Amino acid sequence: MGFRDKTTFSEVGIDYAHHEVHSGSHYFCTYAATVASAATMRILVTTPNTQKNAHMLFRVNSTLLTTYQIFEENESVRVAANALIARNSDRNSPNTSGLVISHTPTAGNNGDLIWEERFGTATLPGNRGGGAGGFGRADAEMILKQNTSYLYQITSGTNANLVSIVMEWYEHTNK
Repeated sequence: MGFRDKTTFSEVGIDYAHHEVHSGSHYFCTYAATVASAATMRILVTTPNTQKNAHMLFRVNSTLLTTYQIFEENESVRVAANALIARNSDRNSPNTSGLVISHTPTAGNNGDLIWEERFGTATLPGNRGGGAGGFGRADAEMILKQNTSYLYQITSGTNANLVSIVMEWYEHTNK
């Protein structure tokens, strides 16, 4: 059951992901870089060994030709100096994410390729990933495996490719 708006008395409802924003358990993290031809931008995401699951959406934007891959059970090593900050979507909430995120990890076994997309051209930009280009949460949300490392790897097909990644997720414990 929803609640009623004070001025119109209309019943108000929000979807579950939006509820997670209001409850202080929805987070986001961004990273951007200029990537040379055949070079990669790499983001390492490690989930904690807890019962709390991360329900992840991601979006990659680039100015030119790009290949985007996600590897699960990755063996790269996080570089502490390259830590990225996961921010709470409720900017008043003191809650922090259980995910550990960093850019430019040291190389290791990539693991299992679970997602791959190619987009953009030598002259046209690309915009792909869960949550972008017509995707919605229902058909693009990925529930990350507990106690697992994921490598988000973006490879440029052209020189001076401006690339950004946006990750957003909520953390939820199953009942």
